[in-house]
Amino acid sequence: MTNDNVITQASHVKPTPARHVATRTTSCAPEPARPRATGPGARPRSRFRASLLGGWLAWAGLAGCGGGTPPAEPVITPLGRPLLVLLGDTATPSALAARQALTDAGYVTLDVRDDDAGTGPPPLLPAITRRCAAADPAVDCGALVLVGFGATGAVQVDPLARRWQADTDDPPGWRVRAVLTVGAGYTPPARVMDGVWQRSDLADIRRWQVGMIQSRDDPRAGVCDADGCGVLPLALAHGARSQPIASACPRAGAAGSADASSDTSAWLVAAVRTLLHVAEGRPWPNPPNLENLTTLPINACLADLTRERPPASGPAPTR
Repeated sequence: MTNDNVITQASHVKPTPARHVATRTTSCAPEPARPRATGPGARPRSRFRASLLGGWLAWAGLAGCGGGTPPAEPVITPLGRPLLVLLGDTATPSALAARQALTDAGYVTLDVRDDDAGTGPPPLLPAITRRCAAADPAVDCGALVLVGFGATGAVQVDPLARRWQADTDDPPGWRVRAVLTVGAGYTPPARVMDGVWQRSDLADIRRWQVGMIQSRDDPRAGVCDADGCGVLPLALAHGARSQPIASACPRAGAAGSADASSDTSAWLVAAVRTLLHVAEGRPWPNPPNLENLTTLPINACLADLTRERPPASGPAPTR
């Protein structure tokens, strides 16, 4: 499989000690007050008119240092070593290959099957809690990344991302920074009205980043219903909101083909790296650094769909 949007290599990931960079803004020195006119014939100054004029200038962006209040610099919060939690169909050959690729890139991964004592998979919460407490290697559970494989993984990532945030404090200190799905989209919030399932929202990319990869030839890729959403409708929905996400929808055959390719493992490594970069408060690498093959373009699936869409019929618009 070949695809221009798939990244084929990622550099080794080194943990970064957590620190905070404060926001800086440029202040304007106040202008000296003008002397007030006095004496016969002097016109009294109208406080109402002055305040009205000052408010209009501020609204128009003309007040201050010749162009309004300068924008604040972004707050950069480098993360500690992230923990990648693998969910869903993690025992398939493609998922095992993807996990090995993530490990080779320097990431710490957790599959709850690792804690299986022969009586079935353990609960997810205790498994993550034990791994967060382990010291070799130490991880930052305030930098969780959820990776869902197949439909069973895709249905879990969004609810867990909403639950594990800084403002929920459940469990204390946990925070999901990014979610990724392989072979499916994610299952967004929904409601049932008059017996009909309807999507009610999308992932909150202000709190966590999103990445998806699924073959466009998968019959489920263009479907969004109670059984889950494919990558195509979600890429279009996020694009309609001008929200940057990582998406890829190569033509890779029917279901199971995309996540079986080695290109998908490489895309997953690059997506994790890119989304964690953005989660630190940094701007999306755009254009991507294709020379070092470490980042992804924004919503590549939407770009593919737009490029392949047939031109509109009829005469060209006059305006």
